[in-house]
Amino acid sequence: MELVILVVEPEEALRERLRGVLREQGHRVWAFSRPSGAMDALADNQVEPDIAFLTAREDPEMDRLLDRLRQAAARCQRIWITPPDDASADRFAAARRPRGLLSRSEVETEARMIADRVCRTRERARAMAGAPRMLGDSPAMREVRDLIERVATSGAETVLVTGESGTGKDVTARRLHAIGARAHGPFVEVDCASIPANLLESERFGHEPGAFTDARTAKIG
Repeated sequence: MELVILVVEPEEALRERLRGVLREQGHRVWAFSRPSGAMDALADNQVEPDIAFLTAREDPEMDRLLDRLRQAAARCQRIWITPPDDASADRFAAARRPRGLLSRSEVETEARMIADRVCRTRERARAMAGAPRMLGDSPAMREVRDLIERVATSGAETVLVTGESGTGKDVTARRLHAIGARAHGPFVEVDCASIPANLLESERFGHEPGAFTDARTAKIG
């Protein structure tokens, strides 16, 4: 998943290293030395960043950039980097109460982890939005939804769903597909009851020449 990431960092070497590691992950990175440059670029290109890595410093320009991000990119995760003068970090934290400050010495590693976490969160939210709804909020239904989610994200290759007619086997199968790792591929439904047993066996498992009448060549299932 490609993210749009904003970096505002005055130190060129650190800024370029951060840009490089994030681009290696496949993300679009907009890097600037000052908040004013970031604001101009955002206005000109109508870009809404998914993550913003910002150097923590008391600066009216930075405050204006924060206001811009809150208004135009409400989903943007704002991550602070300790300033070159670490002594100002405490004052910044006291004034703005950030969730945390990334150390300059470990910012590249931390930035990769944050980008990965945001990707997983967005992908899961998108999968959940596309999954069929399961009605009901009873303890039993909540348990079923939790079980489906655990199975879908477990990496299991085969899942057997059983139940009487009308209990939601089809919905369960579609939800497993939408939440799981194969969500990017098609959901193929096969009505086994309407296909002759021999033909179904051949299509599913394949056959060798001479296995039955007219089986002249091998077929891979």
